[in-house]
Amino acid sequence: MKKAKKFLVGMLAFASVSVLALGLTGCEMNSVMCNHIYNQEIVSEKYLKSVATCQNKAVYYKSCNSCGKAGLETFEYGDLLKHTPVKGVCSMCEKEVGSTGLSYQPEVTGKYYIVSIGYCEDLDIYIPEFRYNVPVAVIAREGFANSDIISITIPDSVTTIGDGAFSSCRSLTSVTIPDSVTTIGEDVFEWCDSLTSVTIPDSVTTIGEDAFSCCSSLTSVTIPNSVTTIGDGAFSGCSNLTSVTIPDSVMTIGDGAFSGCSNLTSVTIPDSVTTIGDSAFSGCSNLTSVTIPDSVTTIGDGAFSGCSNLTSVTIPDSVTTIGDSAFSGCSNLTSVTIPDSVTTIGDGAFRGCDSLESVTIPDSVTTIGSSAFYSCDSLTSATIGNSVTTIGDYAFAYCDNLKRITIPNSVTTIGDCAFYECYRLTEVYNKSSLAITAGNRGYGYVGYYATHVVTEENERGTFTTNKNGYIIYTNGNDKVLVGYTSEETELTLPSDITWIKPYVFYNCDSLTSVTIPDSVTTIGDEAFYGCPIQTATIPAIACKS
Repeated sequence: MKKAKKFLVGMLAFASVSVLALGLTGCEMNSVMCNHIYNQEIVSEKYLKSVATCQNKAVYYKSCNSCGKAGLETFEYGDLLKHTPVKGVCSMCEKEVGSTGLSYQPEVTGKYYIVSIGYCEDLDIYIPEFRYNVPVAVIAREGFANSDIISITIPDSVTTIGDGAFSSCRSLTSVTIPDSVTTIGEDVFEWCDSLTSVTIPDSVTTIGEDAFSCCSSLTSVTIPNSVTTIGDGAFSGCSNLTSVTIPDSVMTIGDGAFSGCSNLTSVTIPDSVTTIGDSAFSGCSNLTSVTIPDSVTTIGDGAFSGCSNLTSVTIPDSVTTIGDSAFSGCSNLTSVTIPDSVTTIGDGAFRGCDSLESVTIPDSVTTIGSSAFYSCDSLTSATIGNSVTTIGDYAFAYCDNLKRITIPNSVTTIGDCAFYECYRLTEVYNKSSLAITAGNRGYGYVGYYATHVVTEENERGTFTTNKNGYIIYTNGNDKVLVGYTSEETELTLPSDITWIKPYVFYNCDSLTSVTIPDSVTTIGDEAFYGCPIQTATIPAIACKS
């Protein structure tokens, strides 16, 4: 019995020495002594065998449910990683990939695919370069329209972006257009009002109609030297676009191309452009100056209408036509040079140019359109060239500071109300065959407010302004008060005047007192209409008349 006890103690001592010699912990001791069952699946780096890829899920070793030791059996867990595409090939697995759920329609001959959004729910879209080794060459007409996508990468295989392809993608902030694309079609990015910038590659030759219209967040755009045509309305309504450089390759700026770009402050039009389309820059209310190159022959209807901060414009000798309403509403335009090449000034061409002070219409012009200078409030003088045959209806109506006009001998027609309400128009020099007379409503009111109409027979008459600011027309013994520049409240008129023209003091709301000399024999109609006169000295003979 004693021998058995000694043997047992010896064995335990041997075991203890062995454990110490091996450096085993208690836990490891348990593992050594454990009857392992490897059925526990724990997702931990401790048991990780291989990480997830775009082809395989992450792999972990199963562990013992008693001691936690990793076994040899494995299990998968988690999701596959997304592909990392580079030109349509995943950089990890080298497979052709794209956003899941895109729709691919084979072209009739099977040479390429036409892609659209299909049932894809991705917000960041990647279009693959190939589908089953066949190139993806066309983005379908309205293929991604009205979707919630945020960004899109277009591969080099795409040559055509169909009309309206991304129309009304109102969350789209960025887009990469590859060098393979030659045409940006109509309405492609219309109403993409989160798009802030776009670079158009050198391969593109045409920017289609309304291609970027109403992209209200677009602040900058680079147009390459390959583009020859900027289509109608291409950038219309891009209200945050501040500047644009049009390359030398462009020959045509389409109708309304930049209309409503209210923050556009500067634009450079190259020498290659021959036509500035209708309303091309209309409503560009912050545009302060523009240089029109010598290549331009036509300034379209409404081309710069509503450019209310445009202060000056030089029209080159190449231009033959200034279209209807071309500069209407340019309320800060103070000067304009019309060259000898222009033959037609369109209807309403400078209507409402409130700051325009003078204008010279060259001998080349044959027609001044209806309302051409309507309501140009600051216009004091206008020189009409010797080739003008027609002055249109209301051409100078409501130019209430216009004081002098010469009607050349070429004029055969003065339209209805051509000079209506030009109540300061006192100096009319008539060289035409039209029977224009003072106070006559005929021939567009040109002589209605005049005291004398100067013709070849009476052109010896002169207009002078005396030291007190009175404008007097003298012809023989007649001295007619036709205007004044004073703002006095009490007036004593010159002692040698013989009559006072109609409307001369019309609505002078500061005039409270007037003394009219005995030399006056006639006071014209409504000469003092609207004046708050409290006292007046009037000669008896004038009262009788």
